[in-house]
Amino acid sequence: MKQHDIKHFGLFIAILSIYLIFFIFQPIVDYSSNTLYDGKQYLKIAEYFAGTTNEYLVNFPFNTRIGVPFIVSFFPSSLVGFTVINMISLFSFYALLNYFFMRYIKATFIQTAAVLLWLSLHFAGPLRYYIHDPMSIDLPIMVLEGLVVLAYLKKKPLLLFIAAVCGIFIKESMIPLLVLLLISSLIFHKKTLLKLLLFTLICTITIKIYIGYQFPMLIPNWKYNSVITLLFKLKFIVLNPIELLQWSTSLLFVCGMVVLEIKKITALTAEQKTIFLCAVYGLFISMLGGEDYSRLLFTSSIFIFSGLVYITKDTNLKVLTYLVFGSLPFLKITDILETKNSYLSFPEYFEVIPCLIWLSYFSVVSLLYLTYRGKKIGDNIIYSKQVSF
Repeated sequence: MKQHDIKHFGLFIAILSIYLIFFIFQPIVDYSSNTLYDGKQYLKIAEYFAGTTNEYLVNFPFNTRIGVPFIVSFFPSSLVGFTVINMISLFSFYALLNYFFMRYIKATFIQTAAVLLWLSLHFAGPLRYYIHDPMSIDLPIMVLEGLVVLAYLKKKPLLLFIAAVCGIFIKESMIPLLVLLLISSLIFHKKTLLKLLLFTLICTITIKIYIGYQFPMLIPNWKYNSVITLLFKLKFIVLNPIELLQWSTSLLFVCGMVVLEIKKITALTAEQKTIFLCAVYGLFISMLGGEDYSRLLFTSSIFIFSGLVYITKDTNLKVLTYLVFGSLPFLKITDILETKNSYLSFPEYFEVIPCLIWLSYFSVVSLLYLTYRGKKIGDNIIYSKQVSF
């Protein structure tokens, strides 16, 4: 076995070990409690398709997300079905992210390993969180959205169409993603696959409307519309500035201190521009898509972390190591999420004081970082002057 293969195999074993440890010790959400978990709605859909219930009593916007629960209905139990689908989706997600890193970001093995381990160890990341809250459709849609973007970048029209159509049965977020790719096609790719994207967009919108007609929401209301919901959330944020504070804290928890390395980027390829566009969209939709900012940020992991790795790939290893160690408290590695109201421990539900405490920690680590960087730059200037003399 080549050294390259040995390193990747070791990384796979490490991630698998993390999964098994948390699978054993992390309890699952108590879906029978009064806590409002999205999984309760997906469970209702699965039970309807399994014939356990005769009425379709599902709230907006979950009523049209029938894809995963339909597959789950064929399993002996819903918990087993969701768990199996999540396991397959999780490792498909890692494979996709790894491919994006290698093909479009040109990341080193150390950078790739650091991100995959970060995602695996993070309490709200795709590995730990969906062991805790398995009745979810997030991991499958993350994979399909990644496949759609990858199919577009590699100019694979059939794969793009199939992945997009499958995705619309899982979550409506496939529609704005196709709109993003349309914009990317017009601006960055000289109208590549433009007609296909238009056709796919029309098909997915049509399917979404048809699903909504066949599986109507429990309580019809004109306000229950994806666009209107985003506008109401925007209004809510404007009227409640603490939401911006909570979102900023969530972003810090998800991305860590590496955000300090964000800088102006130039000379991007068309493919990289598309990935960055998707990353910016991921940041935007995480703010307007709901209250659970951390989870929503992680659903765009492929694009957000691809962007972060590209930005930091020329960073000095010592500096990067410092930033990673400074970020370790955000992982909450030893935390075991409670079976009830676990979401209250997430940064998006912090009150003002806890947010300010964590942002103060960020400020202290940033100050030490900037001092170190300034010292290194100063040393380099002195050294260059001495050489010139």
